[in-house]
Amino acid sequence: MDLKGGTPYWFVLHGLRTVVPPLDRDVRCDVAVIGSGITGALVAERLTRDGAVVAMVDSRDVAQGSTMASTALLQYDLDVPLHKLERSLGTTTAGQAFQLGVEAINRLEAISGRVGGNFARSPSLYVLRDSDELPELEAEFRSRRRAGLEVEWLDREALLARWQVHACAGIQSAVGATVDPYDLTHRLLGEVIRRGGLVYDRTRVVSMRAHAAGVELQTDRGAVVHADHVVAPA
Repeated sequence: MDLKGGTPYWFVLHGLRTVVPPLDRDVRCDVAVIGSGITGALVAERLTRDGAVVAMVDSRDVAQGSTMASTALLQYDLDVPLHKLERSLGTTTAGQAFQLGVEAINRLEAISGRVGGNFARSPSLYVLRDSDELPELEAEFRSRRRAGLEVEWLDREALLARWQVHACAGIQSAVGATVDPYDLTHRLLGEVIRRGGLVYDRTRVVSMRAHAAGVELQTDRGAVVHADHVVAPA
């Protein structure tokens, strides 16, 4: 494998998968989805499963954005530790935010089981190197236990014996997983296309205009997408 060339691993592994044309004509749909990465593919798959007519547009080739550079790790952790989130949102709401992450992993497992893919469960580890911050990690552990998360405290000896990790202490979370995001995206898009969804790449949205009948997306190729609703996943 090329570790220095800058080509993302998932593209090296799979190459081009779903080949679709750019948009060259006006189309009408219930929902327009901007972006064909993993988030857009999940949205489009669910909408078409519910019977909506979906049109997807992406300025790049299918799944060639951040999805192709993903680590493949699925964790319920947020950018802010739970014990700190509790201070701003309250114990109940903060705990619910983390539980939503658990629910998301469970749903991704179900989706992968339905469309295929290499979803695999795996515990995750949150480690502390500096013993001066041990009270912070202990507070995080208590908050996660209070929120109903399945976690285990590991001291220095347990980390070394179980994980071969040299650290002061750690929190092992039972709920975690890995999935090939590039493969899953293409499998989801395959379902979207099979249900009659429209997928176009190399088509950039240059303007958006809302009116009484819906939304018009003007593209750089001159074609217009007429939609009742628009979803633009971050």
